[in-house]
Amino acid sequence: MKTFAIVPVKRFDSAKSRLGMLLNKHERAQLSKLLVQRTIRVLKGTSGVKKIVLVSSDVNVEKIAHLYGATFLKEKIQCGVNSAVDRGTKFCTDSGAEATLVLPADLPLVIPEDIDIVCKAALTGRNCMVLCPSYKFDGSNIMLRKPCDIIKTSYDSCSYIMHVLEGVRNNIKTRVLFIRRAMVDIDTIQDITTLLTLDETDEQITDCLKTSLARRGL
Repeated sequence: MKTFAIVPVKRFDSAKSRLGMLLNKHERAQLSKLLVQRTIRVLKGTSGVKKIVLVSSDVNVEKIAHLYGATFLKEKIQCGVNSAVDRGTKFCTDSGAEATLVLPADLPLVIPEDIDIVCKAALTGRNCMVLCPSYKFDGSNIMLRKPCDIIKTSYDSCSYIMHVLEGVRNNIKTRVLFIRRAMVDIDTIQDITTLLTLDETDEQITDCLKTSLARRGL
């Protein structure tokens, strides 16, 4: 199965705004950069993903994409996750992809084997969708669509529930996988606290977070 990964990436200078009470703008940008780099490395380590597509309006993301050999799609302005995914989906469809794997760049524990589990879950289905929710069950941390445009995405609006309902409405075979590492993301201060207690992520990301916390005596 020819599966392309779509990674929508916000501008580093506006990323992770909900962490603003804990991390300053520079720290949030640095965290975002490390997460994007890790995401590309993870995807490159899989057997199921044939091409990695980053969609962003940030020239810094473009530099990272070129450095790691990923495809970069430039947005003129940042228009939100769904718009970025739509752009990536069109590119993947036009490029002959049979399926798309959509995931954010802030899954600090996910490993290549987790991605391959998602890809393999769709191998026997002609028209299908595979979802891995966030641990709060308010978002779709990983979504595989086969074919690429079988549904439009509904991120930023309890996307996990919205995507499940869309699958039901359209009679799409949908599988939900509860992969612990893929369910952990970094959106809130509580997410950081949870992540640091697990101590399983990339050492650079852990050090970045611990250094930021130490500056504030936390």
